[in-house]
Amino acid sequence: MPDTQKLSPSLEDYLEAIYSILQKENQAKASVIGAIIGVNRPSVTGALKVLGERGLINYAPYEKITLTAAGEKIAKGILRRHQLLKSFMTDILFVTEEEAQEAACQMEHAITPHILQKFVSYMNFMEESVEKGADWQLMFREYLQNEQE
Repeated sequence: MPDTQKLSPSLEDYLEAIYSILQKENQAKASVIGAIIGVNRPSVTGALKVLGERGLINYAPYEKITLTAAGEKIAKGILRRHQLLKSFMTDILFVTEEEAQEAACQMEHAITPHILQKFVSYMNFMEESVEKGADWQLMFREYLQNEQE
């Protein structure tokens, strides 16, 4: 049974990177993982060993790297949190893509499922409000513009 207890933000980043690579390729390579995360090869190797020992990836030196079912489930959850947080910041708060990307990457590791659900509920509320004619987003954008003047 995979040991998924207490994954560090760093290990979560590795899972997210591997998942993203596997969406485009049939295997993930350590060099590509390192480039995405911005770390050197020995750091990648160390993290891959830990993830392999925890049963989250299939890993052996010089072999292709893939996710186990448990690893894929966790990676999808991390990516979902990241995407929801980024969307909230860009679509609701009008934060730039770059700033939202960086903040979402940090926040995805700390946010609880309950709080994340509140973000989702708020985004749904905003979308329904716009459909009903109350454009809170437009009003908020105008508020932000007036605040900066």
